[in-house]
Amino acid sequence: MVAHVPVCTNVLPSPRTTTAATWQCVKTTAEEHRRRNEELSRGSSYHCHQLPVVIQNGPTCGIAALTSVLLALDPRRDASDTANAVLKEALDMGITHQGEILSVEYMARLCVSLGLSAPSLIEPSQLRQYELVNLLKEHVILIVYDKDKNNEPTTRYHGERAHWLLITGFSFRKPLPSFSSRGRIHNHRVGDDCFYKAQKAPTESATLHVFAQHGRSRLRQLWSWSKILESNRSIVRIKPGTWIQPENLQDHLTNKAVCIKLKSVY
Repeated sequence: MVAHVPVCTNVLPSPRTTTAATWQCVKTTAEEHRRRNEELSRGSSYHCHQLPVVIQNGPTCGIAALTSVLLALDPRRDASDTANAVLKEALDMGITHQGEILSVEYMARLCVSLGLSAPSLIEPSQLRQYELVNLLKEHVILIVYDKDKNNEPTTRYHGERAHWLLITGFSFRKPLPSFSSRGRIHNHRVGDDCFYKAQKAPTESATLHVFAQHGRSRLRQLWSWSKILESNRSIVRIKPGTWIQPENLQDHLTNKAVCIKLKSVY
């Protein structure tokens, strides 16, 4: 049971509606899934769940990330219908005004309301590497970070570019970059699924990176876990706007995350 979270009592204009909203969803075929898995898992220590990416409409990064999880659990769902249903539920619960979700507790309550089984609130900085690795074998993690202009984690904005991130897997070393004919490094696209193949358990000194996706990019990213935690801890305020914001914002976003158990989606 997720406890009630008090909200600010600002006077807000009429909330956003969900009428006729269309959401872009990026999926891959089973053939692409297998091919990318073969390419990326060869000789490397990886594990990554394959989830579709839902591109956000407005300040709905949390709604988009949660929709990705629901679509992975039930691929028969329509992306736009699902995203609109999630947004409507959040509006009906009174935890959002424009699609923003400014509390990890709000997100957990929304998960429960949508029927997701036993979402857990966790303190990510307290997890040792092996605990996080074991968790990500069957779960995904929703966490807020501060987004730089290139979408990477940063500490420079102190939360004014706060953004929901969906952690879908882990790696103990970065894969070799692939280069185009012009020499540019390509990020791994959605569908570049990969699995944990290490024969030995990783040590605490190994460099841990996590696979992450979010509503501002079609690309899966591979970022340092420690940099994501740093970015999360730096959040002390948000960009001014007509938001439903809990009291003591920092207490509701920093060193907190939602962990959601997946069925077999890979």
